[in-house]
Order: sequence, then C-alpha cells, then structure tokens
Amino acid sequence: MTYGNSKRGLGALLLSGAVLLGALPLPAAAQEEGSREQTTLAEEQALLRRQLRRLRDTMTTLASRLELEGRVRAAELLREGIAHLDTRSGEAGERTLEELMDASGEAIRSGATHNALESQERVVASLSRLLDILMDRQGLENLEEDLEALREISATLSELADAEAELRQDTAQLRSDAASDSQRALQAAIEEALARQTELLARNEEGARESGLFDLEELRARLAELAEEQASSTEIFDFWTPQDTPRLEAARAPLEAARIAEARAERLAKVAGELREAARRARTGAEGARAAADELSRAARREARAARTSKQDAASRAAQALDAAARDLEEAPDGAALEDAAAAAEERAAELEATAASERAAARSARSESLEALDELATEETSLGAAAKEVARRAAAAQEAAETEGAEPSARALTEAALEALEEGLTAEDRLGEALEASQASAEERARGLAEEVEATARRSEIPSAGEVGSALERAADAMAEARAASEASDASSGAVASRQAERALEEAREALEETLERVAEQEGQIEAGEQQAAEQAELAAEVESMRSQASEGSMGEEAREAVEEALERAREAMEQAAGQLSQAGQRSSAASSQRAAREALGEAARQAERGVEPQTDEDRARAEELARRQQEIRERLLELARRNQERNSPMGKPELNSASLDAASESAQGAQDSLDEGDLDQAEEQEQETERRMREALDQFQEEEEGYQRLRQEELLFRIAEEVDAMLAMLRDQAQASREAHAARAGRERPSRADRVRLRNISREFSTIAQRASGVREAIEEEGVLVFTEVMRNIETDLGRIARDMGEQGGYQSGDRIQALQEDTETALVWLGEALRNEMQRRQNEQPPPPDGGRPPLVPDVAEVKLMRQLEVEVLARLEQALELHPELLDPDAELSPLLLEDLRRLAYRHERLAELFSAFRAKLGVPAAQGETGAFEDGEGE
Repeated sequence: MTYGNSKRGLGALLLSGAVLLGALPLPAAAQEEGSREQTTLAEEQALLRRQLRRLRDTMTTLASRLELEGRVRAAELLREGIAHLDTRSGEAGERTLEELMDASGEAIRSGATHNALESQERVVASLSRLLDILMDRQGLENLEEDLEALREISATLSELADAEAELRQDTAQLRSDAASDSQRALQAAIEEALARQTELLARNEEGARESGLFDLEELRARLAELAEEQASSTEIFDFWTPQDTPRLEAARAPLEAARIAEARAERLAKVAGELREAARRARTGAEGARAAADELSRAARREARAARTSKQDAASRAAQALDAAARDLEEAPDGAALEDAAAAAEERAAELEATAASERAAARSARSESLEALDELATEETSLGAAAKEVARRAAAAQEAAETEGAEPSARALTEAALEALEEGLTAEDRLGEALEASQASAEERARGLAEEVEATARRSEIPSAGEVGSALERAADAMAEARAASEASDASSGAVASRQAERALEEAREALEETLERVAEQEGQIEAGEQQAAEQAELAAEVESMRSQASEGSMGEEAREAVEEALERAREAMEQAAGQLSQAGQRSSAASSQRAAREALGEAARQAERGVEPQTDEDRARAEELARRQQEIRERLLELARRNQERNSPMGKPELNSASLDAASESAQGAQDSLDEGDLDQAEEQEQETERRMREALDQFQEEEEGYQRLRQEELLFRIAEEVDAMLAMLRDQAQASREAHAARAGRERPSRADRVRLRNISREFSTIAQRASGVREAIEEEGVLVFTEVMRNIETDLGRIARDMGEQGGYQSGDRIQALQEDTETALVWLGEALRNEMQRRQNEQPPPPDGGRPPLVPDVAEVKLMRQLEVEVLARLEQALELHPELLDPDAELSPLLLEDLRRLAYRHERLAELFSAFRAKLGVPAAQGETGAFEDGEGE
C-alpha cells in the first residue's frame, strides 16, 4: 500500500464511521429493533476496529520504507499520524482512538445508545484529525488556536513596544533634567558659536563668489595640478627613446638562435640517452634486446614526426640513429651479434652527444653576444636602457634560482628568461608612447576647458584682466597638441620640446592668474571685508578657547568631557587658520575650507555635550535606577515572549525568523539596562530606540505571519465548505431521486397511502437534515462577510426547509412537479456554489498571495461574488418566464391565484429584491455611482 493508498484507506474508514454513526438508532428505535440490530451495529463497530488496526500496521511499515527512500516529509506525516492514534486528549475523553471504538462497541451491545453516539462522534472527529495530519493540512480548530496564540503574542509585544517608547521618552527627559546650569550654559555657548561660524562661512562664500574669487582660486588649483602632470610628461619624454628600439630588437635574433640551438641539443642528448639505455638492456639477453628494439622503434617514429613538423635536421638525424639501432637489435640473434649491436648503438649515441655539445657551444656564443650588446645599452638612463637592465636581471635571477635548488643552471631557461624580458621591454616601449599620446590629448582638452572657464568667470564677475590667462592656456594647449602628435610619430625629441613649451605656457598662465587674483582681492571693499571677517573669526576662536574651561564644570562624564574639549580644540585651530587665510589675498577658498572644518568640529562638540550628560544628584540617580528596573521588566517579558514563540508549531514558517528580532530586542534591552545602571543616558536612549525598532520589526513579521494564517485558514475553510456542499449535493440528489420514485409510486393518487406517508416523512426528515447542514455552512460563510455566497446559502436553506415542510405532514405530503422543480432549483444553486468555491480554490493555488496590507483578506474576491450575483439574477428572470408559460392566468389581473403559486411568486420577488440590495451594496463598496433612474441590479439581465 502506497502513502496515497493509506490516505484513501483512512478516507474509507472515516466514511464507514460516519455511516455507522448515522445508522445508530435512538433509544426508542433500539428497543423496537431489538437485539438483532444491536448485534449488527456492534459487529460493524468491531470491523472498523480491525480496519483501524490494519491501517496502523500499514502506516508503521510504510513510514520505515519512505524513510529509506528519502521521502522524509511523507514519513514524518505518517509518524505524526501514528502518534495521534496513541494520544489521549481531553476531546476524546482521555482515551485513544481504538479505546473509543471499543467503548462504542460495548455501549451498542449493552443498549446504551447515548454513550455509543457520544463515542462515535469522538471517533469521527479523531479520524478527521488523523486525515488532516496525513494530508498535511491544518484543521480549522488548530488554526484558530494557533492564530489566537499568535495574536496574544503580538498584542503583548505591541504593549511592550509602547512601554519601550515611553521609557525612551522618560530617559530623554531625565537627560534633559540632569543637565546642570553650567552644562546648559556650555551647550548654549557651543550652539551660539556654531551659528556664528555658519554665518561667517556664508558671508565669506557669498562675497568671494560675487567677486569671482572662489572661481579663480579653484581655477588656480586645477591649473597647478595640470602643470604638475605636464612636468611629469616632460620627464617621461626625456626618458623615452623609441629611436633606440632597433638596438633592443637586434638582441632578439641571437637569443632566438640560442634557444633553437639549445632545443636541438636537448633533443639529441635525450635520444643519445635512449640509445645508451637500449644498449644496456640488449646486453641482458635476447628478451631485453627485443624490448629495447621495440622502444627504439617507437622513439624513431616520434622523432620522424617531429622532423616532418619542425623541419629540423637534428630530429631527422635522431630518427635515423634510433631506427638503425632498432634494426640492428632486431636482426642480431644473440651472443656476439647482440654485443656488436649494443656497441653500435653506443657509437651512435656518442656521435649525437658530440653534436649536442657543439649546439650548446653555439647557443652560449649567441646568448653571450646578445647579452653583451644589452649590457652596453643598460648603461644608458633611458626607457630602453631600463628594458636592457631588466633582461640582465631576469637572466641572473634564473641562474640564481637554479643554483639555489642545487642544480646546474639550464641554458635554455636562461635564454627563455632573457627573451621574455626582451619582449616585455619592447611592448612597454610601445605602450609608453601610447600613454604619452593619451595623456597629452587629455591635457590639451583640460587646458582649453580651463581657458573657456577663465573667460566665463571674467565675463560673469566683470574681471577685465583675465584675458592673458586664457591666451597662455591656449598656447599651452597648442603645445600639448604638438607633443601628442610627436608621441604618435614616436618622435621623443620633438615631444620633449613641445612638452617644455606647454610647461612654460602653463607657468605663464599661473603667473597671470595670480596677478588677476591679487587685483580682484585688492578691489575696493575686498581687503576691508577680508580683514573684518578675519578679525571676527579670530574673536570667535578666542571665545571657543574659553569654552574648553567650561567643559570641566558641566554635568558630563569623563569620556564625554574629553571628547568635547578635543572637538573644541579642533574648532579653535581651524578658526585661527581661517582667520590667517582671510587676511591674505587670494585665500578665500582655503579660508572657506577651514571654516567648514571649524563648523564640523563645533557640531561634534555640541553632540558630545548633549549626549554626555550623566545623573549628578541622588534624585537623578534614583530616577535612572527606576528606568533600569522598568527596562529589566521589559526584557524579562521579551525573553518570555521569545520562549513562547519558539514553542509554537507554526505551519507558516520557522518561528526562528521572528525570534531573531525578539532576541536582538532582548540584547539591546540588556544594553540599555546596563547603560542606565552606569548613568550613560545617551547610550541608554540609543539602545532603547534600537530595542523599540526591533520590537516593531518583530511585530511586522508577526503581522505578516498572521495574514498567512488568515490565508491558510480561509483555504481550509473553503475546502471544508466545498466538501460540505458536495456532500449536501450528493444527499440532495439521492433524496430527489427518492422523491421522484415516491411520486411515481403514488400513481396519481391525490391522497397518499399510509406507505406513501411513511416514505415521504422519511424523505422530509432527510431534507430537514440537509437544511440543518446548509444552516451551518451559511453561518460559516456569513462570518466571513461574503454577502452573495451567504445569500445563495440562505436561499438553499430556505428552499430545503420548504421542501421538508411540504413533503411532510404539515405540507400535505406534496411530491409533484412543484416540489421537484424546487429541488432542481436547490440542486442548481448548490452546483453553482460548489463550482464558485472550487474556482476560488484553484485561483489561490495558481496565484501568488497578495502583499500584506494590514487588513483581513476576503474569503472570495469581489469579482467572484458579482459573477455569482449575475448568475442568480438571470436564474430569477428565467424562473419568472417559466412561471408565465406554465401559468397564463398570471397575465389576467382578475384571475384568482392559488396560495402555492403566490408563495412561489413572492419567493422570486424576494430574491430579486435581495439581489438589488446586494448590487447596491457592492456598488457603494466599489465606489461605482448609480446610473440615472437605476433601481435594481441587472434589470435587463445583461453584463455583470
């Protein structure tokens, strides 16, 4: 049996229990039926008991199998279900499910019908809970309990957050009250100094901006930066020697030749070693000779391939020697012949080794020739000289590395290192030219930009003497363009000349700009304004110096006092520097920077003075202790909330997500408590603010979880309602069929027989039972505020009640077309309702949940209700047309209508009126204005 089979088996067991519960007679009926009925019911109860035991065994076996298969969640659900079977809950009378079944069987056999009914109701409830567990579905009861627990935690947390906010306000008040008179005087003095410094800065900036001094000073700084960069470019031009590149390239060919010769030597030496090894193995006997011949043949083919690929004579000679030695070994039978073949192999090896030695000598000569040429170039202080030095350094490093490892330096490694450094040097030479070209292009653009800005500043501030600055900048830009062209042409000499011209032009621009600045600064009013501001700035610096002595008299802690004094000292130094700069021509921009530094330092002093207040009196310390006690109480309650939250078995996610915020709030609350105990009110206030923030954060998470609970609860409610509607529909169809059969059995008799009456009374009772179930569904839907669905269910409930009344004794045992039409109407309404519920369930599965908005989401969306409302109105209109067709007398105003027909008409009129009221309510809810003359809903039966 699979996991799905076990759930289906449980469903069958649950249905059997419900049938047994419905079949159990009332006490009076039990006496009528006698012991035979009791025995039958007891046997059925025992059968259910055995089925439950088999189900338990299946679940146990299947859980183990699923765990081995890695289906962990399914196995967990089965284990939870097994645990449920062993649970003794208060709802089950402190009995397990099997014990409840046993008690029911005993009660049936003893005739205690009421006790049996009670036990069976508990059995059905427990089986329903078991099915919920196996289907991984929270029961509504459990969801309501979990939701209530969550709301209790949220309400308590909200209360604590408000208490924390009040505590923070009280801490701020204590900090304000704890400040002494001298502390308040200090804070007021710092705030006043800060305001005056801000005003001095504004005056300086405004005056300098109007006169153009600020713009000119900024241009001076940018011009100095450009001149410094151009000087660096000149040095690089002097260092760059692209004309000597052929000298560096000339060293490449000997190095390449040396590398090739070294490669040939290594190949020949390798083959010689293979030949000597083959000779050694040949002397061991015929078997060793055959093996050596095979290896030499493979080596010969290898060298032949290399010869074809590289066209190297060394590879061809090696292949020939290997092939000849292999043939000699293969053809030599044994004894003296093998010795001759081995000796011949050694002779060939000696010839190859001699050739390899000659190749190495040639390589050494070529490498030495190259490195000697590079040594001469390395003595020059140029870019290519630096490249030559790097080649020598790399070669020396390769040799030193080999010697450090205790090995003979590889000639090929030395050559490779030298070649690599040579290639990098040539590449760097090319890149140096590209870099100079790019830098001169950028410098030219900046110089022309500065010239334009100088002209714009002069025009804006009416400075007549700035033209010479712009002309010098244009000359510098033209020289930079020449330097760029020289870089592109690899003409270092011309580039250096042009770069020096650009330097001189920039220096001329700087001198002209300095003269312009001096003239602007010496204009009427500028000197006086600068001197006046310098005096005010110096005066403020002296006042700030006196504030430092006041800091020791304030009600601050030692650390805060030192921070205030340090900030005030920085402010004083910046103010004195600003005063000196204000008194000098052309230093207004620098003075503004110093003034901003002073303002920043004063702001820091103000913050430290405000934050550093500590309780000084016994009364203030007592208040701080009381605040700490309140903080401790809040923290303890937070810890309790965190514990309760961890114990929750939330289906919406891991409680750790919420607990993280609660734990963080507890930690910051502990810090606030410690700060209050230490008298650090500012730190305590910050930690209290953090505690409250963490609490509010957790509240938001709880709110999101609660909304998830609401969605889950509504999904479960929809599922339960849909199940109930399906069950009601099945019962109604069965009873409608029984009604048709009962009516057919009457054979047109107006007065029913005794058998007809008994049969119709039974059917009437069943319809009454369905009506009661409809009432429960209607109440559940009505609690969710679903207007149209509630109205549909109310109509179904009313119609079922009328059917039950009219088919019973009170209604005269009716069973004709009218009753059957009413049954069809009820069936249709149930079908519509079931389809609407299933559509909504499908929509929820296919769509992502909406973002939380803080409100309770509706059970079904408005559009689903409006669609169903239109369907109902169309049905009402169709029933009216049908009534006109069946009863033409309705068109006669003088005709006397039957009471039953009038009742049907009133029923349709009431439903139409209710739909009009519902439509008006929806229109108001959605903010849709009523059309002129509109009185009802869907009066033409069109649209939604």
